[in-house]
Amino acid sequence: PRISTLNPKYKERLLKIFEEVKDIRWPSILEQLRERHPAREKIDKAWLEALGYDGDFNALLNKLYTSLAREIELLRELMKEKVVEATYVGVI
Repeated sequence: PRISTLNPKYKERLLKIFEEVKDIRWPSILEQLRERHPAREKIDKAWLEALGYDGDFNALLNKLYTSLAREIELLRELMKEKVVEATYVGVI
């Protein structure tokens, strides 16, 4: 969304959350998703609210985090296979 068209209430909430989390030492995105990092959840819930989502935030985030973590893990495995394959054929 365009920040300039965002409802001022939501814009203020997002800025407040940014101030709260800006100095956090963040783990990897995979860890954030697996462990349901509280600051990650806070940001994501605020965005869902700002975007007008009116369903169960926790249920949606559970599905999203699980799916995204699986995709990242799959990509990691595929990248490892490509490195091994490239090494085997002498590319690397």
